[in-house]
Amino acid sequence: MKKILSFIMAAFTVCILSSVAIAEVSTKTLTLTNSDLSQADVSSLMLSFSFGGAKVNITQTDDTDFIVKAEVTFDTNVSNPGLSTNFVSGIFNAGFSSNIKIPPTVLIPTVVETWDITVGDYDVNTDLTINSGGVGGIVDFGGMPLKNCVLNFGGSGFLADFSEPTTRQVESILVTGGGSGFSMTNIGNSDFKDLKVLGGGQAVNLDFHGAYENQQHNVGIGVAGGAVRIVVPSNAGEKLDILSIPVPAIVLGEGWVREPRSFIPAKYQTSDYETQNVKIDFGITVAGSVVSVIRE
Repeated sequence: MKKILSFIMAAFTVCILSSVAIAEVSTKTLTLTNSDLSQADVSSLMLSFSFGGAKVNITQTDDTDFIVKAEVTFDTNVSNPGLSTNFVSGIFNAGFSSNIKIPPTVLIPTVVETWDITVGDYDVNTDLTINSGGVGGIVDFGGMPLKNCVLNFGGSGFLADFSEPTTRQVESILVTGGGSGFSMTNIGNSDFKDLKVLGGGQAVNLDFHGAYENQQHNVGIGVAGGAVRIVVPSNAGEKLDILSIPVPAIVLGEGWVREPRSFIPAKYQTSDYETQNVKIDFGITVAGSVVSVIRE
């Protein structure tokens, strides 16, 4: 009996080890150039990134030789990062992807993909989408010609920054995620019209300082089972409509006036709301979460 069990365990071990390939690390450069777009009558760029199990860093440069340059280090057994492009009806689509080769049911080596991405200086209306799972990193969108931005995170830890004003007013920003930690800073540099943050089990930090140009800006936040910290500028007028269950929201800083008899939801408005050139209206719904709004 012992010999049979030993044989079974040995066979099982061989099967497991055979499913885990030895890591073969490689590096490649994926580049989208201005000349790629100049060959077509492009009215807008649909730029997307899809990452899985990766460390990501996105920075900006004033280099005009390219739009995006990605230096990728990866395990050839696990993924084959690539760039796909097509052009349809004035829209140029460019998608950078991890192209994971091993299905989730197979054990994979603990080799993490690394994406070092540089965004060049270009002037085409851009819709940006980032889809990621098990990804961490720092991304800078400052100075990009963004019109719309979609960020989908799962099990990720991300810091997104608008380090400089975008060259367009961003029409919409949508952030979705679960089981992630997400921070966004200098949001005002996007001069956004509408921003939505949705998810569960998230730690969210949002800093709305920045160089606004337009007057009206709308924010919708819906988070369950997490913590939300919001910092707003004192040189803008703000409205808050907060439904927070079961923990009451924390509202700090000068100038807040609570609407009488507003309990569920609680409604606040800054005393200078009507006279400020920039107005930010918040609709916040959180359940099982701690939410704080600080004006500074």
